[in-house]
Amino acid sequence: MAEKGTQTSPADLIRVPERLYEGYVFDLDGTIYLGDVLLPGAKRLIEALRELGKRVIFLSNNPTKDPEMYSEKLIRLGLPTPAEETVNTVVTMTQWLLQNYPDATVFPISEEPLKNALRDAGIRMSEDPAEIDIVIASYDPPHGHPARARAPATRGALGREPQHRLGDDRSRGAIYDDDRWSLAVLRAARELADGPVDEAEFWETYDARRQAQVGSLSGAVAERFIPGGDPDRLRELAGRYVEFDVSSLYPDAKPTLAALATRYKLGVVANPREKMIQALRRDGLMEYFDVVATPGQVGSKTPVPRMWRQALEEVGVRADRAVHVGNRLDNAIRPAKEASLHTIWLLRGEAPPSPTVEQLAEPDALVTSFSGVPNALVGISSGVSAGARSS
Repeated sequence: MAEKGTQTSPADLIRVPERLYEGYVFDLDGTIYLGDVLLPGAKRLIEALRELGKRVIFLSNNPTKDPEMYSEKLIRLGLPTPAEETVNTVVTMTQWLLQNYPDATVFPISEEPLKNALRDAGIRMSEDPAEIDIVIASYDPPHGHPARARAPATRGALGREPQHRLGDDRSRGAIYDDDRWSLAVLRAARELADGPVDEAEFWETYDARRQAQVGSLSGAVAERFIPGGDPDRLRELAGRYVEFDVSSLYPDAKPTLAALATRYKLGVVANPREKMIQALRRDGLMEYFDVVATPGQVGSKTPVPRMWRQALEEVGVRADRAVHVGNRLDNAIRPAKEASLHTIWLLRGEAPPSPTVEQLAEPDALVTSFSGVPNALVGISSGVSAGARSS
């Protein structure tokens, strides 16, 4: 991402609020904190709003914790908050059932916080297919991925279906949902392995490499499950299986790219699979990019700094006036920084499940959604301008 034409000033994109509201609702992970780290300015903002007498509520779509657990975490982080000021899907799911199906028998595929809330509310639970009216698909330990296979068989054998199947899943990725690729890797691993591939163990292996942000994700899976540990063979087979359909496109991707393209030259500097390039064309996104640079163009199998240098040379932009947005440290943020670009780390997809303080310090800016990139660019631009004036 590089500057194009007349630059927009920070004041054009970020404005001081013209009024204060009586109440404010904030997301938690990625807005107030990241993992176990309170984000800069979050405490000051919340305390200032409270001092002004404004109501502050925290909202989360994570069903693995209940409001009491969030309260304990916020206290540990130095932002004391009573449990009743947090609303999450444990609360909303329980309330929805009480309001709409108070007499239903449910089968929750979930962790204990949701089960405890349902039990406390007097909602009946059962694992007997003959009794189940509603299946709740939530998160399932230990790997943190949506449960996919634990619901009992309630159709066909009983001659009836549950009234509803309620999902609580999070898509993940940069422009397209990375779950498409990870599930293709799982399918390929099962085909190439000598024996059964335990799904929980697969996700533990996959997420451990995501957390480390060093080395190939498919390489870790190949080493663990495939005879001979050949990652190229695993990637080739997974590449045949993966599909990036229209539903895998993030809703914030196209509008954000369209807005950025009016002010910046954009490029794809990555190691995209051919099916992803085809999806970019199908979804009308390639028109926003001025250049595409891949490892193969510079004689490499993995992203290297000269990819970014080649892309910038093609569009005629200096590295110190360019920014790379990526969701991996090892093959995006670090090589881009080595090529002297500014960097924005997009914390979704193949980013670590719980970024460390050291990892969070590596990029110039952090965002948890693609739509957050424009504001991050303003912050980087302001820093660059200040540095130029002080030199």
